[in-house]
Amino acid sequence: MRAGSSLKFGIVGLGYFGKHYPRLLKEFEGVTLVAVASRTRDAFERLGELLPSAVERHTDARKVFMHPEVDCVIIATPPSLHFGMAKTALGAGKHVLIEKPMTTSLKEARALEAAVAKSGRVFMVGHQYLYNDYIRTLKEKLNAGLIGPVRYLFAEHTYLGPIRADIGCFWETATHELAIIDYLFSPGKLAAVEGQSGGVADREDYAVASLKFESGLEAVIFVSWFLPEKVRRMMFAGSGGSALFDDRALDQKLKFVIRPYPESVPAGAYSQFLDAKDTEVLTPAVAASEPLKNQLAHFIESVRTGSAPLTDIAHGLRVTELLDTVSQRIAA
Repeated sequence: MRAGSSLKFGIVGLGYFGKHYPRLLKEFEGVTLVAVASRTRDAFERLGELLPSAVERHTDARKVFMHPEVDCVIIATPPSLHFGMAKTALGAGKHVLIEKPMTTSLKEARALEAAVAKSGRVFMVGHQYLYNDYIRTLKEKLNAGLIGPVRYLFAEHTYLGPIRADIGCFWETATHELAIIDYLFSPGKLAAVEGQSGGVADREDYAVASLKFESGLEAVIFVSWFLPEKVRRMMFAGSGGSALFDDRALDQKLKFVIRPYPESVPAGAYSQFLDAKDTEVLTPAVAASEPLKNQLAHFIESVRTGSAPLTDIAHGLRVTELLDTVSQRIAA
């Protein structure tokens, strides 16, 4: 498909994330929303003017997948439906953008990989943090060696719902952190995993995992979807300093402390890090756009140019392999 050519979209799922896409699609030239599907018609009423009268409304997703005019489909349904819907859409010749998690099992992910290869269509996973301008800047700074090789990281991701019935908290939430780790470090296979998970009413409401990769990188991830404070934070420790990404901060979402780890600590010394000097703290200026809009722009560009997206099926499979391995070892 040539650059700048007209693209016609369909959306399946207008809930927690899907409801944003009709608004965002309006911001792109040469893009038209043709049809949407939702389990109930209530979603059509809630979106109001964001759904022009010309947009077809269906409660049967297959009518969007099989629509002769639709080029691209966005799938934003409950995760348990992802595999079947993505396979159907690809089989119908559509380019696919699917929300995370890509599938609910490694078996499904591998089958989807085969379906993508057979289709010849663009397939992209909605790991939106990889389209977050702060994460992009973080990667640039880490690649430039600003804090030296990163030895370990801590990630916290908590919030109060939504709670899903078809997957546990780790698959729903830690997908973000594992996708970021894959993007920033390409750490390879896991060498060791420890942790635990548990929750209320026999449901996995929290999980904590300590990971060590073959590259030597270590990570501790804590996630929960049933805590009263919304936290999205990652901290990185390198030989030349440390870094913080705090997505909930009103300003200074990204901060670096440029102070090398001491070669030795004198006897009786308790710390030399309590007060970082202003000259040692770097808070880069970041011109941040809405991550979901960045993600959609990347998908549209990939379709028009025929190039593989950053979060393609290979990336999705790597993240799913991590989710599968860790979740099995920390299961309650």
